[in-house]
Amino acid sequence: MAGDWIKMRADLHTHPKVVRIASALKADRLLIVGGLHAVWCLFDMHSEDGMLSGYTTKTVDELIGCNGFASAMCAVKWLVSEADGLSLPEFDEHNGQSAKRRATETKRKREERVEGASASARKPSASNAEKKRSREEKRREETSSSLRSEDVTPATPGEVCKAMRQAGMADVSPSHPKLISLLAAGLTQAELVDAAIVAVAGKKPFSYALATAEGRRRDAVTSPLPSTPRLNPQEALEAANRAVGERFLAEQEAARATH
Repeated sequence: MAGDWIKMRADLHTHPKVVRIASALKADRLLIVGGLHAVWCLFDMHSEDGMLSGYTTKTVDELIGCNGFASAMCAVKWLVSEADGLSLPEFDEHNGQSAKRRATETKRKREERVEGASASARKPSASNAEKKRSREEKRREETSSSLRSEDVTPATPGEVCKAMRQAGMADVSPSHPKLISLLAAGLTQAELVDAAIVAVAGKKPFSYALATAEGRRRDAVTSPLPSTPRLNPQEALEAANRAVGERFLAEQEAARATH
């Protein structure tokens, strides 16, 4: 089906399925994202129902220029190879004109809400200004309370293992003594998930991820970074995504340099 754009997640390069495809093909994750874009565009331009009759996994591999790419997509259930062609799961949700109309309508409504709020803010009455201040003060208090709660409520071993499994690590164990001791020492779920992504990319076991997280915390204690202002949740997420991507690229470059 013809179209000049498709929907893609902003954090796609850190998605666990992208990590699994990159590990299977021993390829750079940013190259994997480019290949996925090409495949999704192929379906968007030439399929009306998510089916491409007559296409094979070899056809997709030749399009991308990477042997095994289509099979890796099938392994993570982002592509299905059928007897008479290839199909794209959840095509109606992410591709085609109906999905684009929904995305466009959502964007339009969001912009209208922003414009409406801006117009109201330009001419506030004394009563409205007072209500706005009260709402902002309440929101700040709720945010502060939430952050304090997050600071003092550590994740359980089960919760951490679930998050690490979502990052692609299969051999997690909530009863592992090292995991329990690291959580007791104050390591966060985010630190352990980040270490899991690195371990999965290098095809390393659960114990390697735990050792990586422990080593990074030890390095941070012995060589602390300069203090920086606390980021809001969205800024923290974006910073974490950038750090993961940059670290992965550096590790890939180092691996290539040794060959």
